[in-house]
Amino acid sequence: MSPDSSSLDELAAMFLRELEAAGGHGFVCESQEDLVDRVEKLCRSRSVLIEESPSTKFIGTALIEAGANISTTTNIWDAEVGITGVDMAVAATGTLVLLAGHNRLLAASLLPYTFIALVDRSSLVADFEQLIKILNDRLTGSTTEPNRPSAIHLITGPSRTGDVEMQLTIGVHGPPEVYAFIYP
Repeated sequence: MSPDSSSLDELAAMFLRELEAAGGHGFVCESQEDLVDRVEKLCRSRSVLIEESPSTKFIGTALIEAGANISTTTNIWDAEVGITGVDMAVAATGTLVLLAGHNRLLAASLLPYTFIALVDRSSLVADFEQLIKILNDRLTGSTTEPNRPSAIHLITGPSRTGDVEMQLTIGVHGPPEVYAFIYP
């Protein structure tokens, strides 16, 4: 049973609120054209590393047409912006969920200064309890190795770490800028 439109709106609002509280930036896009416009503005004149997947194909095509410097596998260390789709997004914490595995370019979410997550509105879940139930159902039914993730990455805002002197540092273990665009 999928959530109705009003509950998806509530989940989107909660997700954006929690992502902002964690230091990220989030937006609800009215259409794919709105999504492309917003992402294009962030990528303008910057090198972009984009995951090749059905959820990112349309944005990659649009960015190429706009003249962006796109890479899918080469020069990953030089990319300034990384773009991936996400498998799910947890509204209660503003967390992006990426299942690692076959044909997943996780470098796009880890290496560049700016990470852009494309969140299909239907991938929003309320909380970790719902996430774990969905993952358990999905992984229990997956008996072939290529379909099973090698890891589950949970990203809640920009990378941050602290030391014994209570100094907070942003961006040491991942991107210091995280954007999530929820699209229909």
